Amino acid sequence: MVVTGFANGMVECRWYDGYGVKREAFREDELIRGGGGKLNRS
Repeated sequence: MVVTGFANGMVECRWYDGYGVKREAFREDELIRGGGGKLNRS
């Protein structure tokens, strides 16, 4: 996954899923920094 844009707390990402390039936007606070592990919230 590659970050291709950032504005107003939104992050635009693109990735290749084996068939084509996919694009999606996420809120900055939805993303987890690092190796893709799950976030534990207690």
